[in-house]
Amino acid sequence: MKRYGRAVLVLLFLILLVAAYGVYGILETGRPRSIYSFSVIVRNSSDERWEAFREGLEQGAEDFGVYVSVISTGRVNSPEEEAAIIRREMENGADGIIVEPCARDEDRAMQSALSSVKALQVCSDDIQGGEFMIDAVMPDSLGIGEAVASALLRGEGAGRGLRVGVLSGNQRQSAMQDVLESFGASLAESGITPAWILSEEEIENGAELAEQMSSQPVQVIAALDDAATEQAAQLAAAWKGTSFRIYGEGRSTRNLYDLDYGVISALVVPDEYYMGYRCVETMAGYFGIFRPDVKRQEIAYLTVTPETLHEEEKVGILFPTVR
Repeated sequence: MKRYGRAVLVLLFLILLVAAYGVYGILETGRPRSIYSFSVIVRNSSDERWEAFREGLEQGAEDFGVYVSVISTGRVNSPEEEAAIIRREMENGADGIIVEPCARDEDRAMQSALSSVKALQVCSDDIQGGEFMIDAVMPDSLGIGEAVASALLRGEGAGRGLRVGVLSGNQRQSAMQDVLESFGASLAESGITPAWILSEEEIENGAELAEQMSSQPVQVIAALDDAATEQAAQLAAAWKGTSFRIYGEGRSTRNLYDLDYGVISALVVPDEYYMGYRCVETMAGYFGIFRPDVKRQEIAYLTVTPETLHEEEKVGILFPTVR
């Protein structure tokens, strides 16, 4: 079921090696430069959901002696917009770019936007062709979808009568497509078909969500990314007359708080601290600071319930600290 050739979730990070011919000369001679600068581009960069990821970046920057800057962004809506940000950072002197792709690049918009960049080579399904190199540090999206479904089935039991609604994230990302696929397949094995599935855009609209909740009320909501899980918890507070359980994915402070207080029944949490650290570590390898061993790296996750939230082995991942 695992497909290493596809790019990943709400949380796939592609590492672009941005190297001018002079940098190649430095690498070949093995002479290190004093410091390298990496730019990080994620959607809604000020959102608290990136806190652990930022801490991982910070620790990696300290350990490998590089400079890492998280670029201030809002919601990045298209490959063209994202490519423009990447181009700007390269023009401003970034040696490397760490980016969360906003969409699967089936129309090659990103490749077209970067077609003039030299000394780059691509190896990714999300960005086709071109002359730039990409490595990936990513959550296991197929595994996360299965984990949310497993937590739901453990909590609710299998049965065709269970009514489940799904709040998904950005369905243009192949990562979310993987999460939806594995989640749906796991439920189907137990005879459950979701009553409805809403995309990020439909959730934000509000009217579509209200209509579905009124016309097809559910017993359980499965929320498949951090923002969707927050929205499900807010919905539970707003719809006083409606009772449903929430099984979600995410690791924002708000989601962990709602888990602690029982608003969320179970939460699948990717190790985003390690993802941030590993992004910097892998990027540093291209400049002779550390040699990476693999091209594509899947990051672990764990499932947490209110009862297990404060267990010692989980605290280190949920509440990481920079040394």
